[in-house]
Formats: sequence, structure tokens, C-alpha cells
Amino acid sequence: YDYANEMIGHLNSSHTGISGPRSRRTEEPSAHVGAVWEFTNKKITLKRIIKNGPLYDQKGSVVVGDELVAVNGKTVDPKKNIWTCFNGMLEKRMTLTFKSQKLKKNIDVSLEPISSRAENRLRLEEWIVSRREIVKQKTGDKVAYIYMRAMGRGDLNRFLKELERDAVPRNGLILDLRYNFGGNVHDRVLLALTKPVYAKWRIRGLSETSQSTFGVTDKPVVLLTNEITLSDGEMTANGFKTMKRGPIIGNTTYGWLIFTTGRGLMNGGYFRLPFWGCYTLDGKDLETSGGVKPDIFVINDLNHDLQNQDPQLDKAIEKALELIKK
Repeated sequence: YDYANEMIGHLNSSHTGISGPRSRRTEEPSAHVGAVWEFTNKKITLKRIIKNGPLYDQKGSVVVGDELVAVNGKTVDPKKNIWTCFNGMLEKRMTLTFKSQKLKKNIDVSLEPISSRAENRLRLEEWIVSRREIVKQKTGDKVAYIYMRAMGRGDLNRFLKELERDAVPRNGLILDLRYNFGGNVHDRVLLALTKPVYAKWRIRGLSETSQSTFGVTDKPVVLLTNEITLSDGEMTANGFKTMKRGPIIGNTTYGWLIFTTGRGLMNGGYFRLPFWGCYTLDGKDLETSGGVKPDIFVINDLNHDLQNQDPQLDKAIEKALELIKK
């Protein structure tokens, strides 16, 4: 399979490759408890509790700054790899022992851990909520914020719901496609953003709404992209730019845009090969032309992340407020 992937690699095409049949998993999946830890040579302390994670339900018992003493009765050594204590514990109850600052004694907390994927989803939701709150505070709640992590059916349904709930009542919208890893719903997203508003009506006893229903073409929209906006996220960005729906802010997209076909092999392997290409109206190949470039370049780097800063979002807020005033 490695040799085949080397040959396929010479096509210089994204979304391609071949993989062998899935082998039985021999490693034990690690359990996660919805916590961010701080490690020193002397102790391991609770730095943050992730909202809606297993430990979040125990926040009345443990608080940030409490020291982790033991996992399932086994004393933890901060100089050693503590993650081995979490191996194989998925779908099993765990007991964490903390040195409580509040109670001045050790306490046991029993919980059912989750997978790394589930914890990552919770982290993402925290990030989305924090971005939404930043936009709300800095715009006086005049601008809506919607994030799309991908372009699948569930992502589309969430987008349409938030468009109706958040964007329609406000004066503008920031649509964030950063880190979007694609799918195939770009047409529905672009249609929703360009659906014309031609009248207003009011049902007796209810507030006034626009026609077409939940249209937002009378409002400015700012699109956020970065270097990890992929695939159908790029298709959406290209359509947004071609139709001149609004400014794009951030960094050039990845340049990873084709659609593929896939076939299963008799032995359980699977391969993907290019199926159709995507091009601009003037014929540029969106796979090889270097990605969709923003109208306003703003780069977020690691230092911004470490300092909890988001210059790209700040610029999008500035631009949205500017467009609202026009």
C-alpha cells in the first residue's frame, strides 16, 4: 500500500490514496475526563474544566487549582507519564483523587470518561461559544457569528438554524470557515446567503419577518478563512468571492479542492481517486491555483493562540461594523 501511495502521490492531487483492510485494534484507547492539566516537577494540578465534560458535573466538588493525587487508587507521579493511568479505561468508571483546596483534604470523584474525539468536540464548542461572545460584546450584539467546522448535512442544518435564529434579527453576519475540512453543501450555503429579500410581512400577533423567509441579502456578510480551510470550504469561499457577497478576511485557503470517487477492494482495502475538478469561471483550477485569496490578509500565529488573541476575528468585526454604517 505504501508503494501504491507513492505512485499515486506523483499525481500531485489531494483527496487520493489507498489503504489496506482495517486491522484489529490492539492498543487500548485512552480515556479523557474533560480536563486541562498543568504539569510541574512537583505536582499535577487542574488548570481548566471543559464545559459539559465528565468532570464538569463534579465542579461543585473540584475546582481549578486542585491537585490530582491518584487515578483509580494509584498515586500519580508528575515526573512520569500519567496518561498510562487512563489507557483502557474508556467505557469504564474511573475514580480520581484530588487534594481539595476548599475542603483541605483528599476527595474522590467518580466519573465515566469519554473518548478523545468526544473531548475535542467539547473543546470546539467552547471555542465557538467564546468567538460568538467576543462578537456580541465588541459589536453591541449587532452582528451574528456562525461557525461551520465542515460542509456535511448536519453542519448545513446547524448553519440554517443559526442563520434563522441569530443572523436574521441582527444587522450583519460573520461566517467563519476557518479549519473547515469540507463536504459538499456549498451550493445550499451560498443560496441561503444570496436569497433575495423582496418584501416584508407580519402574521397577526407575531413580529415582522422578511420575504423570502429568513433572507439575509439585505445584511452585510464577512467571511473568515485561513490556511486550513479545505475542500468544500474553499468551494464556498470561491463562490462567495465570485458573487461579491462580501469581503473575505484571513489567510489564503489550503488549495485542496477536488471531488473523488472511492472503491472498496475484495480484501477490505479502499482507494480514492480524482473524479471531478473544480474551476473558477475564468478557467483556473481551484486545486492547483494556490487557494482562494482573501480580500484582507490577516495572519493568526502561535503567539496569538498562546495569548488568546484572534486578530482575524477582530478585523472581521471591524469590517462588519464598517459595512453596517454604510
